[in-house]
Amino acid sequence: QSDKVKLADKEQHLNRDVDKMRTELEATRKALDRERVRAGELENKLVSANQAHGFKLQVVHKQLEEERKKNQFDASTLDASLKGKYEARLKKEIKKLRAMFEEQAEKARRDYMSVHSRKLAELQDQLSRERSNNNADSIQLKDCLSRMEAYKRKIEELERLKLDLQQQLSS
Repeated sequence: QSDKVKLADKEQHLNRDVDKMRTELEATRKALDRERVRAGELENKLVSANQAHGFKLQVVHKQLEEERKKNQFDASTLDASLKGKYEARLKKEIKKLRAMFEEQAEKARRDYMSVHSRKLAELQDQLSRERSNNNADSIQLKDCLSRMEAYKRKIEELERLKLDLQQQLSS
């Protein structure tokens, strides 16, 4: 009998669990149905919002096209005017740049000529000094050569005298 009581308690307990689960299942089904209804409503709202957006977009495109037509004008006259102004500005800038270039070129030429003249003067001074040094050396060399010639003649004369003396002594 105790087994029967235990089984009965267990069955009762399981029945309560089943009832509880059935209640939860029913609540979940109802919540699912509510969510499906809500999803349908939201989908309908989305479809109508997309349609309204599409219609508004068409209206805006139409208005934009109308505005473009209103604001469209002869761009060729404006282009010619702008082109003329641009060319005038461009010529002015080119003239200014040429003047700057010529000024810089003249300055560079003057600087080069100044440096060139100074270097040329320095080199001419150096050449003059070298020439005068060479002249002095040349004169000194000529002087040395003439003294050497004089010494050679003196030596030759002395050697002749020596030879004469030796011959006189030997005879």
